Order: sequence, then structure tokens, then C-alpha cells
Amino acid sequence: MTNKNPAGSKRFKFNEYTYQVLKQVHPGIHISRGALKSMNSIITNMMVKLVQKSVKFSLRRRRKSKLLSAKDIMAAIMKTFPPHMAKLASSEARKALTTYNVNKLCDAMDRTMKIFPPQMAKPASSAARKARTTYAINKLCDAMDRTMLM
Repeated sequence: MTNKNPAGSKRFKFNEYTYQVLKQVHPGIHISRGALKSMNSIITNMMVKLVQKSVKFSLRRRRKSKLLSAKDIMAAIMKTFPPHMAKLASSEARKALTTYNVNKLCDAMDRTMKIFPPQMAKPASSAARKARTTYAINKLCDAMDRTMLM
């Protein structure tokens, strides 16, 4: 969600996401437009600061790639936020990536199982999904632990 501001650079809006998170955490609480505008400003400033620090870490490592890696972003988070908050952000990022990758794996398995007859596909799919999901979660968690510790 971006809009052009008069200066020509992009301005990001996080209002919808802020509202969704508020409703998940405190369903009975409402937020005014002014408060949403303030939250948007805070989040935008935080994101810009994290990107700037991530670029610095990327340049320090003399990477030839123009893509920011997870290591660069995690290093910026560890430097920007207090230790407890940084660890919480790290664990939430790890959980989100694991969920995304497991869902991606399950979708690929579902597409693969469509080549089998329905009588065979359903039990095989559920057994494979259960086994692979557990294996994939453990494998992904180990890989992310190794990546974030480097």
C-alpha cells in the first residue's frame, strides 16, 4: 500500500495492519484516525532505520549482491532494539518463516498427490503431510538457528 507524496518518494501506510493487530489483541478497543496516523509514522520511521542499518551491515560484509539477507536484517534488529525485544522479534520471525515454508511444502505435496487415485491419495497425503511437516519444521528451525547465530 503506497501513495505518492508531493516530494515524489513513496509513503507507506500500515494503518490497515495496525488496525488488524489491535483487533486481534484487544477486540473491544477502538483507535482514532489521529492515533493511526501517529502509529503509521512510528512504524515507517522504524522500518527506514532498520533498512538503513541493514544496508550498512551488508556493505560491511562486502557482499556483492544487492539483496539484503536475513543476517543483515537480524543484525540491524539486534542493534536497534533492546535485547529482550530483539530476541522476541527473532523468534516471531522464525515462527512466521517456518509456518510459511511448511504451508508451501504442504501445497506442493497436495499438488503431487493429485496424480494418485483418490482412494490412495487421501490417506497417503495425510500421512505424508504429518511426517513431512514434523520433519520440515525441525529442519527449518535448525537451519534458521544456524543462520541467525552466524
